Amino acid sequence: ADRLVECQYELTDRLAFYLCGRRPDHKNGHYVIPQMADSLDLSELAKAAKKKLQALNNRLFEELAMDVYDEVDRRENDAVWLATQNHSTLVTERSAVPFLPVNPEYSATRNQGRQKLARFNAREFATLIIDILSDAKRRQHGKTLGSPIDNIDYFLRNQNDARNDSDFGDDQHDYDSVASDEDTDADLHRNANSSRNNRAKSMDSSDLSDGPITLQEYLEVKKALAASEAKVQQLMKVNNNLSEELRRLQIQINKLQTENAQMKQQTPSLHPTPVTSDRQDFAPHGGASRRDRQAFSMYETGSGQKPFGQATDDIVTRLQPLEPNVSRLDKQV
Repeated sequence: ADRLVECQYELTDRLAFYLCGRRPDHKNGHYVIPQMADSLDLSELAKAAKKKLQALNNRLFEELAMDVYDEVDRRENDAVWLATQNHSTLVTERSAVPFLPVNPEYSATRNQGRQKLARFNAREFATLIIDILSDAKRRQHGKTLGSPIDNIDYFLRNQNDARNDSDFGDDQHDYDSVASDEDTDADLHRNANSSRNNRAKSMDSSDLSDGPITLQEYLEVKKALAASEAKVQQLMKVNNNLSEELRRLQIQINKLQTENAQMKQQTPSLHPTPVTSDRQDFAPHGGASRRDRQAFSMYETGSGQKPFGQATDDIVTRLQPLEPNVSRLDKQV
C-alpha cells in the first residue's frame, strides 16, 4: 500500500526533491512545498502566469506537470554528464542535449512548449515548479479559487499586455497559450486522424535551425563531426608529409643545378674550334687551283704553262720534213 502511495505522488515528490532535496513521508503529508529565500517573483507577469496555471483544466495541468517532470530529468542528467567530463572535452564539444527531444506521439504545439522549458533560468524554473506543487495540492484537496475566472481569454489578454510591458528581449513567455476545452478536443480528434502528418511535420520542424532537434539527429551530427575532425587530422598529416617531401626535392634540384653549372664551366675546352669565314673563303680557290693543275697535266707532265706562240713554232718545225714527200707525189701525178 505504501508503494502504491509513493507511485501516486511520484511526480510531485520528484519536483520537490529537485528543489530542496527532501521528500514527503506520506504519513504526515503528501506535499513538500519549498519557499525561495528571497521570496517568489511577485511581478504582474508572474501573477498573471500563476492565474493562468490555476485556470487550466485537470488534463492540461497533468500534461504540463509531466513536461516539467521530463525537463527536471533532463537538467539532472545534464548536470551529471557535465560533472563526469573533463575540462578539455567541455571546451571542444557540446555533449549535453540543449532541450527535450521531439516526441512523435505529441503534437507539434506541445513539443514546442516542452522545448521552451529549457529557456527558463534557475529562478524562473523554480518558480514554475513551486506554482505546480501548490496548485497540485489545491486540486488534490478539492479547493476552489477565491475568485474563479470564467473566461480564459481574459487572462490571455492580460498576458499579452504584460509581455509588451516586460523587459524580455526575445518576447518569450513563461507559459504558452492555452486553448479552450472544445478547441483542444477538436485538435486531439484531428491529430488522431492525421498522426502521420503530424509526425512528418515534427520531423520537418527539426530540420530548421531554430526548431527542435531530436536526440538521434544530434548524435548523428556529433558522429559526423567526429568523422570530419578525424579526416581533417589525417589530411593535415598527409600535408605535412608532402611538404617535407617537397622540401627534400627542392634541395635535390638545387644541388643538381649547381653540379650542372660546374660541368658547363669545365666543358668549353673540349669542344672543337669552329671553321671561320676566312678559311671558308679560301676553299673555292683551292679547288680551282687543283682543277688548273689537272688541266695542264693533260698536255705535258711536270711542265708549266707555255705561251701560245712557242707551241705554234714547234708544230711548224715538226711538219717541215713532209715537204719532199709532197713533191714526190706531185711528180707521180
